[in-house]
Amino acid sequence: MITTIKRIKRAWRQYGFVAMLRMARHRLKSIAAGRSSNATCPIGQLYSELLSKYRKGKICGIAIIPSAFEFDELYNQRTINLAKYLSAKGYGVIYVAWQWHKGETLEKNYQYVYKNVVQMPLYEFVDHHHSFKMFDELTEKKYIIMLPAKILCDLVFFMKESGFDIYYDIMDDWERFHEVGQAPWYIKSIEEAVMLNANKVTAVSEPLVRKFSFLRSDIGLIGNGYYAQLLGDFVQSDAVQRSDDKVVVGYFGHLTESWFDWDLLFGLLDRHDNVRFEIIGYGESEHIRNRAQKVPGIKLLGKVSPRDLHQYVHQWDVAMIPFVKSELSEAVDPIKIYEYLYFGLPTVATGIPHLSEYPYVKVVDNVSELFYQAAMSLYERRLRREVDYKVIADFLEDKTWDKRFDGLLESDFLSELY
Repeated sequence: MITTIKRIKRAWRQYGFVAMLRMARHRLKSIAAGRSSNATCPIGQLYSELLSKYRKGKICGIAIIPSAFEFDELYNQRTINLAKYLSAKGYGVIYVAWQWHKGETLEKNYQYVYKNVVQMPLYEFVDHHHSFKMFDELTEKKYIIMLPAKILCDLVFFMKESGFDIYYDIMDDWERFHEVGQAPWYIKSIEEAVMLNANKVTAVSEPLVRKFSFLRSDIGLIGNGYYAQLLGDFVQSDAVQRSDDKVVVGYFGHLTESWFDWDLLFGLLDRHDNVRFEIIGYGESEHIRNRAQKVPGIKLLGKVSPRDLHQYVHQWDVAMIPFVKSELSEAVDPIKIYEYLYFGLPTVATGIPHLSEYPYVKVVDNVSELFYQAAMSLYERRLRREVDYKVIADFLEDKTWDKRFDGLLESDFLSELY
């Protein structure tokens, strides 16, 4: 009771009177009922609906997927695509959307955002975690952690006791993200603990498998992928030389200086005026925006919906992934590379060595002249019609999200609790 009072007081100080009342209501209900939910709250109602669907044979089990994003069917992101995949496999999915604090309002909470997928806010999900006892009769239950935050990892043993299989999918090198200020919630010991206590661990890249091999020798490799449905029908074609002799090199994705090598691009344009960079994305600093506005060879296009990307990329000659070389970049398996190749774009990259194994991808050092030469070489191959789109199609055949995630459900990889 003393702990409850302290938490209520802390909620008042940090989040205000309304949040304090909400916390008090939840805690007092928990004490009175012996659990953190009841059948009349939105969470209780939605969980009851999922249980009813199971009893009627409409779903085969439950999967819980916390995510850093609200659900958006058109957003090509790993957690969202996994939720869609598991839905298609017959699971009821509880999609837990991240909140930075309890008072943060999310647009799609307590809604069915996709077939058999309901979105829950992080703190309500955690406060009502005892509700999962209502799913005791289910044999197929999965708790899939992709964000090794303490608030999510603290539930591992409760979920295990409640019959859930625990999966940890190493989506990024969170330790390195933390070092560049992108994952303030990260605690190394928490990640290692959940890795040791998960039934199954997978990673998106070989460097991440190697990084944690001292903890486990059974980490599976499941890279990122793509959905053609998200990108729309696209006819790949060879490059055409423009009247202005400009070679258009394009990019879409995040633009923070923590890993996007802006100096590489600016340095290249200081020496060559036959290249134009078209950049789709967000996250660049005001300093970079101001600097780019003064350079004719850089065009910042802002955010673009995935379904509209084809309107831009058909004008590109080459794609790029100009990442600063670091342990962070070496561990990533960028989703955009599969999208670039789907669009038939040869790609020049820095900082990600393993991409050199992909067709029509050149990986070079972070030197402007080397980057320029690689981009021009790829452009000339398109002009000479030397890009074999069947080779690209064959490469992408097993890189769809469905093919990738099939490995996640293979029971022979499920390990006993460490």
